[in-house]
Amino acid sequence: MLVAGGQRSARGREGGQGSMSEFRTVLRGQVEHAQAAVQSAWRFGNDERARLYGARVAELLEVAARHGVDTAGWVEPAVRAFAVDAR
Repeated sequence: MLVAGGQRSARGREGGQGSMSEFRTVLRGQVEHAQAAVQSAWRFGNDERARLYGARVAELLEVAARHGVDTAGWVEPAVRAFAVDAR
């Protein structure tokens, strides 16, 4: 099974009890990584990198929304607002 970011799940099969949970876990990890990259770019004054990763955060949150995944609490408010503007 392919999940967000084109990664293949460890199960390698569609469906099953844990599929959505696994999807959510991988997606959250990708959101956390992108958020950390935005924050790092801010610390180092790299506006272009911040914009690129901000757009990635927005994209991942859209994927979550399409699949009914609640992302409340995943992203700090400042990063979420920036991500929307970066898109």
